Amino acid sequence: MIGLLVKDFMTIQRQMKSQLFVILFLLIMAILMRETSMILAVIVFIVTIQAITALAYDEQCNWDKYANTFPI
Repeated sequence: MIGLLVKDFMTIQRQMKSQLFVILFLLIMAILMRETSMILAVIVFIVTIQAITALAYDEQCNWDKYANTFPI
């Protein structure tokens, strides 16, 4: 189980590195426009994208076969 969490954290970390430029650009725009609500929207958007990405990687790796081996 710990291995699965480590895999998800590594996936999220890799995705954050690739999205860093977009995040910085949007945060700079929000600061220059003085829109604090935009910062919150960016944070919610990025967290949502990270969760969807982690689930998508699980789907590509046939997670269901592995999950069926767990005890109830």
